[in-house]
Amino acid sequence: MNNPIVCLLIDDDTEDQEIFMMALKNLDHDVKCIMEKNAINALNSLKSGLVSPDFIFVDLNLPLMNGKEFIVEMRKLVDFDAVQLVAYSSSSHEKHNSLRLGATHFFSKPTTIPLLEEALNGIFNEYSPDHRG
Repeated sequence: MNNPIVCLLIDDDTEDQEIFMMALKNLDHDVKCIMEKNAINALNSLKSGLVSPDFIFVDLNLPLMNGKEFIVEMRKLVDFDAVQLVAYSSSSHEKHNSLRLGATHFFSKPTTIPLLEEALNGIFNEYSPDHRG
């Protein structure tokens, strides 16, 4: 009866997308994931109402529009105030900037699937469906 958690993954690296999807399969949560390879397409999908995620995971190192620029643009969209915006990067020193710009969570790209599962479980465990708008 519970609705799945809907997440949008924005990452241009196909291997990272596959690893993310493998990690999701092993979680204790029912998660539906939509993927975009760039932040511009993701922003357009959000603005047009094609996707309405609970969580957005954005890689900070993207072509065309980087993750930080996406966070700034995303936070201008009032319809998505309740969306959990998760920034991630291979560089942990990006955490402060990401959170300052409007990300609700940050994690460094884990080097293994079990570490990614642990990070995702931690983020999803904080989530409560009661907070959905």
